[in-house]
Amino acid sequence: MQIVIEIPEDDYRKVQDGRASVSMMQEAIRNGTPLPKGHGRLKDFEKLYADMSEREELASQRVIDTPSNSPCYMRYVAQLNERTSFKEMLYDAPTIIEADKAESEDK
Repeated sequence: MQIVIEIPEDDYRKVQDGRASVSMMQEAIRNGTPLPKGHGRLKDFEKLYADMSEREELASQRVIDTPSNSPCYMRYVAQLNERTSFKEMLYDAPTIIEADKAESEDK
């Protein structure tokens, strides 16, 4: 089983320095958040969202560049709608783990 734990920063420093107590670690694990089975790898939301936005923009440009009487036009509109819907669904999806934005930028 994999879990995500949240511990105070001072305790985290103790873990890094090898000064963490067993009871502190037990408490952190007891309060941990289990990850769902088969969660796979955690994804970088911003990168994925930016990639989907780029694909949406390409699909939008394709719709703009294609005459409305072209046999491909409706297929391109459908692709644009799918990409827009997927991007919105991705944005609205619940997160399993909330990361501290300041910490994630340091890495």
